[in-house]
Amino acid sequence: MEWMLQQIDQRRLELEVEAEGLRKQLAQVEEELIEPAAAARVVGRFLQAPASGAPDGAEAGTTSAGVVIPRRGEGDLPQAYARLWRFAAAAPEPVSCKDCCWEFDLGFEPRHVEGMRTRLKRLVERGWLIEPAPGRFTGAAAVRLVSEP
Repeated sequence: MEWMLQQIDQRRLELEVEAEGLRKQLAQVEEELIEPAAAARVVGRFLQAPASGAPDGAEAGTTSAGVVIPRRGEGDLPQAYARLWRFAAAAPEPVSCKDCCWEFDLGFEPRHVEGMRTRLKRLVERGWLIEPAPGRFTGAAAVRLVSEP
């Protein structure tokens, strides 16, 4: 009977050693998993962030990310910009950056609001929108209709 208890103790010790080795291996794998997850978050944010204005010497209708935002009358807007333009142009009064963030279900953190401001300013530069008051944007045609006698 004593030999059975010794066999059980020996097997228990073997399993504890094996379990400790597996815990160490798991810790290493989990540590390695952090790097790709962090990289995926960074790349995801980069892809979602709006491109800042075109760099010096760049073509007038492109952004630094290569997305073409044509001047009004020279082509069609990319889908995301077209949705933004339609929202601002159809609003009964000029919209703010936060209005747009709310409409498109973005956060109200400064990075979201400033990204939206960049997009709206780009549409103003290309003639798709106008900024009748600081931080307020509307479709160019809508303001002309309002200001006509």
